[in-house]
Amino acid sequence: MSPRNVALLGAIAVALTLSAPPPSLSQSGEPLSVLSGLDRENTEELLQAYQASTGETFEYEVQAGPTEDLIAHLRIELASGSSDVGLLIMAIPQLQLLDSQFDLFEPLESVSPDAILDTLSFDGIAETVPFGLAVYTLMYNTDKIAEGDKPTSFADLLDEKFDNQVGLASPMTSANVWNVFWFLTEEMEGEPYGWPFFEALQERQPTYTSGHGALRDLVISGERGIGIQTTDNIAAPMDRGESVSYSFPSEGVPTSVWGAGVPAAGDNAELAERIVAWLLSDDGQDWVVNGANLVPVSAGSDYTFKEGTRLADLELKLTDVDYVERERANVIRQFQALSR
Repeated sequence: MSPRNVALLGAIAVALTLSAPPPSLSQSGEPLSVLSGLDRENTEELLQAYQASTGETFEYEVQAGPTEDLIAHLRIELASGSSDVGLLIMAIPQLQLLDSQFDLFEPLESVSPDAILDTLSFDGIAETVPFGLAVYTLMYNTDKIAEGDKPTSFADLLDEKFDNQVGLASPMTSANVWNVFWFLTEEMEGEPYGWPFFEALQERQPTYTSGHGALRDLVISGERGIGIQTTDNIAAPMDRGESVSYSFPSEGVPTSVWGAGVPAAGDNAELAERIVAWLLSDDGQDWVVNGANLVPVSAGSDYTFKEGTRLADLELKLTDVDYVERERANVIRQFQALSR
C-alpha cells in the first residue's frame, strides 16, 4: 500500500472516530429495558427526545403493548426474580398496584412534587411519578354522527339511535379504561349509573377493543360512530383533517394519569431516574404535549385543548388509587358476564 493510501486511511479512521456517537452511558453496560403502555413508536420517540435534549446516548430495548398484558408477564418475571426492567411507563394506579405487591420502587431524589399540579398530589408521588394526563372524551365521526346528534354525556350513549355505534376499550387489556369503569360504577350515583349503565350499554351492542389505538381507528374509518376515547388518541387525527371531533361528558371527565417508575433493583436505575426527572422539565413537558399528545402536569400549566376548552375549566375525575387492586376481580368478572 502506498504511503498516500496509508495516510488517507488514517485520516478516514480519525474522522470516523471523531464523528462516532459517544459510548452508552448506562451504568450496567446493558441496554436500558423499558416496559411501556405507550405504543412502541411513542416510547422510542420519548427516549430519542431525551437523548437529543441532553446529549446522552445509550442503547435501549422497548417492550410495548396493552398494559394489562404487560403487567401479567411482568408479575411472572418479578415472582421468579428474572426481571431486568429498568423503567416502567404506564397508568399510575397500575404502577402503584405493582409497588404494593412487590415493593418495586423507591423515591426518586431528583423529582420534586412541587413541580407537579396540586390536583395530582398523592402518597408515593416521588416513587410513581406522573408526567402526563389522558382525558376522556366522547369521540365521534362527523360523517356518521350529525352535530345535533352528538353525545354530550355518558347517559346519551344509551339512546337506541346509537345501536352498533359505540366503542369502548376492554378492561381485560387496557389500563386506562379502568378510569371509566371506576367513574361510572363508583363515583356516579343513581340511574342510569353503576353496573346497570354497562348492562344498558350492552343492549346497544357496543364494540370492545384491546386498546384505545384500535378504538381510534374504528371511529376514524366510520366502522363505529362513537368511541369513549382519550384526547391523546384524537389530537393527531384532527391535525390530519380526519372527520372526527369530540365532546367532554357533562357528568365529569375521567382522567388517566400516565406515570413512570424506576425499579430499585433494576438495571440502569440512575439513567432511568434522569429520564423521569427530564419528563418533568420544560423540554420533557414539551414532548409530553407535542410528542405524546398528552396533557402536561407541570405546576402552573394553563393548557388549552384543541377545541378551546381550558384544562382548568374541566372537572377532572381521578381514579381512586385503591380501586384497581380492590375491584380488579369483580370488574373482570362482571365485564366477562355482560360481554359474552
